[in-house]
Amino acid sequence: MKRLAATLALVSVLLAPAHADDAVTQPADCPAPPQMSAPEALQKAMRDATDHGFLWKLTRDGHSSYLYGTLHIGQLSISLPGPALRAALAATDTLALEIDLTDPATQQEMARELAAWPSHPLPEALKARLKRHAAQACGIAPAQLESLPPTMQVITLGLLDARRAGYEPAYAQELVLSGFAHTAKRRIVSLETAQIQVHALMPPDGDSEAATVESGLDALEHDRSREQARQIIDTWAGSAIDRLEHYPEWCECTETSEDKAAMRRMLDDRNPQIARHIAALHAQGLKVLAAVGSLHMIGTTSLPRLLAADGFTVERIVPAVR
Repeated sequence: MKRLAATLALVSVLLAPAHADDAVTQPADCPAPPQMSAPEALQKAMRDATDHGFLWKLTRDGHSSYLYGTLHIGQLSISLPGPALRAALAATDTLALEIDLTDPATQQEMARELAAWPSHPLPEALKARLKRHAAQACGIAPAQLESLPPTMQVITLGLLDARRAGYEPAYAQELVLSGFAHTAKRRIVSLETAQIQVHALMPPDGDSEAATVESGLDALEHDRSREQARQIIDTWAGSAIDRLEHYPEWCECTETSEDKAAMRRMLDDRNPQIARHIAALHAQGLKVLAAVGSLHMIGTTSLPRLLAADGFTVERIVPAVR
């Protein structure tokens, strides 16, 4: 799905309770939910973990923070932090996320914002098509899915479809890092509000929403959303920043004026405020690990470029050869 990679963090908030709900009736081809690993197996996985994703050291005012480009879905084999990311965790006292997915108040705020969003009824044929896909979704009850705005439904369907290829929202980097931060009693802060994320995601009018839903269902029906998830995961797992920089050329997500407007809302328009918030936390003397979706790390308004322009020395930490 064209917008899947840029919106998985928001969808993960909505899926977390349902994803673990064994009572949800599953279609026959759905994978089983991920199970908690035995302590010995988890310890071995942590010892063997290697670095993935994109990590920068940010230095200004006599101390350092870190910026990490995350992935919002994943697999256990690539989701645990490797040596460089563990060192960044140990060197910092504050985890700054786009939005804290583990905070119940944040989840309630997100639900309120979505409930308050203006309703744009879909054409009947498109509504029926969306309903058919909802009945085949893995890990969520159709009634729960249908309670969301249509755009959120189709994005959620794209995320759930990735489960059939072995990619799980339970292994989102934000959730993994939050677990480490809670265990270490680190401060967790949100760089944005639920309102900002919802306004960035949702189409501005009914015609745009119908076009978004139709495009998303087309991608599902032709396996493009699953293939896009595979490509973004492979790019992130290989820390291939050069390939990520060319994302607009291979993502099939900037083909129309609506696509380009959506990309600006989700990335370019948000980056300056995110960068200012990271800088403000650092200026307070905090040692911050800012973990933000990897697509915020590319383009002329990328977070590394904005923070460098704000006076930070920005050094990329390249993963060791695997």
